[in-house]
Amino acid sequence: EFTARPDIADDCFLLASRCIRYCPHIFVPSSIFSSLVDCSIVGITVQH
Repeated sequence: EFTARPDIADDCFLLASRCIRYCPHIFVPSSIFSSLVDCSIVGITVQH
Protein backbone atom coordinates (compact mmCIF):
# COMPACT_ATOMS: atom_id res chain seq x y z
CA GLU A 1 0.00 0.00 0.00
CA PHE A 2 1.77 3.11 -1.25
CA THR A 3 -0.37 5.59 0.63
CA ALA A 4 0.17 3.95 4.01
CA ARG A 5 3.98 3.76 3.80
CA PRO A 6 5.26 6.19 1.15
CA ASP A 7 8.72 6.21 2.76
CA ILE A 8 9.16 2.48 2.14
CA ALA A 9 7.91 2.80 -1.43
CA ASP A 10 10.35 5.67 -2.01
CA ASP A 11 13.25 3.62 -0.63
CA CYS A 12 12.30 0.71 -2.87
CA PHE A 13 12.33 2.88 -5.98
CA LEU A 14 15.61 4.51 -4.94
CA LEU A 15 17.23 1.08 -4.61
CA ALA A 16 15.78 -0.04 -7.94
CA SER A 17 17.06 3.09 -9.70
CA ARG A 18 20.55 2.39 -8.37
CA CYS A 19 20.37 -1.19 -9.62
CA ILE A 20 19.30 0.02 -13.06
CA ARG A 21 22.03 2.66 -13.11
CA TYR A 22 24.94 0.52 -11.93
CA CYS A 23 24.15 -3.00 -13.14
CA PRO A 24 21.44 -2.87 -15.80
CA HIS A 25 22.84 -5.97 -17.52
CA ILE A 26 21.84 -8.00 -14.44
CA PHE A 27 18.68 -6.21 -13.30
CA VAL A 28 16.80 -5.45 -16.53
CA PRO A 29 16.65 -9.04 -17.87
CA SER A 30 15.52 -10.42 -14.49
CA SER A 31 11.93 -11.37 -13.73
CA ILE A 32 11.81 -8.71 -11.00
CA PHE A 33 12.15 -5.89 -13.53
CA SER A 34 8.70 -6.31 -15.08
CA SER A 35 7.10 -6.38 -11.62
CA LEU A 36 8.96 -3.21 -10.70
CA VAL A 37 7.70 -1.47 -13.84
CA ASP A 38 4.12 -2.48 -13.02
CA CYS A 39 4.55 -1.26 -9.46
CA SER A 40 6.07 2.01 -10.67
CA ILE A 41 3.10 2.70 -12.91
CA VAL A 42 0.79 2.40 -9.92
CA GLY A 43 3.13 4.41 -7.69
CA ILE A 44 3.28 7.34 -10.09
CA THR A 45 -0.37 8.10 -9.42
CA VAL A 46 0.01 8.28 -5.62
CA GLN A 47 0.34 11.72 -4.04
CA HIS A 48 2.79 11.79 -1.13
